[in-house]
Amino acid sequence: MDWTPENRVSTIVALHAIGDAFSKGGTVPLDVYEALAPCFKKISTEFVLFGRGESVWLATRPENSDDPYSGQAHFPGVTHRARETEEAAWQRLVRSELGPHVHLDGPHFIDMKESLEPQRGLYQMRIHGARLLDSEMRGIGKGAFYWLDDLPLDKMVTSHVSIVLPTALPFARKCGWIK
Repeated sequence: MDWTPENRVSTIVALHAIGDAFSKGGTVPLDVYEALAPCFKKISTEFVLFGRGESVWLATRPENSDDPYSGQAHFPGVTHRARETEEAAWQRLVRSELGPHVHLDGPHFIDMKESLEPQRGLYQMRIHGARLLDSEMRGIGKGAFYWLDDLPLDKMVTSHVSIVLPTALPFARKCGWIK
């Protein structure tokens, strides 16, 4: 890019607007976030919810042309907002992806892994696991349980297949949630 004075000024104005939105606890439009995402390391809370038997919960990302993971299946998770605590990120994840009335054995912190996402850059993934205790599954968010043998691996977010799931499975075995 040719950093003309005009390009520099417009970039500085845009970065100030983004910084102002984040400093007030707000967000930016998805296309702006996606353009900015590769520029910095992000922290995410990833969550594998184990159900009865050998099953895990998967949600599907909404169709959105600005989202590189549009329509893909994924384990519940959130990217932390500026200065957001782990607890606040967890509460936002529960509200947005699971629902307020879910009863869990957990969350249990499992491990931290890094992932270099082609479209979004570097992530520090804080991986957690839990087992669903509420046998009626009242209040659970949008998604479905899948048997481990029937996961739609080719339709899932790649890092969830290559990092999150292999990290969570040994933990779940150790807890006796799966064989």
